[in-house]
Amino acid sequence: MPCAAFTSCPACTWKGCFPTCVSDSLSPENTTFTRLQLDRFYEAIQWLKEHHLAPGKTHIQASYGIWNLPPQPCSLARAGIALYGVCSDDSPTARTLDLKPVLSLRARVTCVRTLAPGEGAGYGLAFRADQPRQLAVVAIGYADGLPRSLPQQGGEVLLHGMRCPMVGRMCMDQLLVDVTGLPGVTPGDAATPIGTDGQQQICAEDIARQCGTITNEILSRLGARLPIITTE
Repeated sequence: MPCAAFTSCPACTWKGCFPTCVSDSLSPENTTFTRLQLDRFYEAIQWLKEHHLAPGKTHIQASYGIWNLPPQPCSLARAGIALYGVCSDDSPTARTLDLKPVLSLRARVTCVRTLAPGEGAGYGLAFRADQPRQLAVVAIGYADGLPRSLPQQGGEVLLHGMRCPMVGRMCMDQLLVDVTGLPGVTPGDAATPIGTDGQQQICAEDIARQCGTITNEILSRLGARLPIITTE
């Protein structure tokens, strides 16, 4: 909550009061900084009240503030990434919530082809078959929000309850998956880049870790082209 009177508010020695920007860290240095931000936030709220300026509903805790801070005397807490049932990264938290992912990402297999040894596939022929290989084309790509580098970072999809590696270069609208040794893959089958299939699960955290980012970026990249199907 930016302080509405930061030009004259004595609590604001910085240009405004910002939410706790390092509450995702439990390091002593960052914990001290977070406490300082909390103190200045409440000083600003008190200053407004003393000058008969109603601050309205207040909030200072995002998801990691909920996980890492004690309860705060505010009106609201604005959970973000926690509402998706995932964490941003692998950073430890002060308390543990029994989170369950609420989002899955699925796409259809459009065709299956067998490559002879030495044959290539995809842009730049980035995939070369070292032995007879069977590839499935899955109708999703980087225009839908998946990181283009994911196949090179160990990306996988779930098919028939098995993990199958992405191969070659991801296209704008499709990607290649090695299904060699997985019988019965046919057009129309559902492939799962994020979610659960049988006993296997690929989490948004897994993709974020592979691509050196956070789940917030991975999930916010998922494009408007993707149809949303809600389930009970």
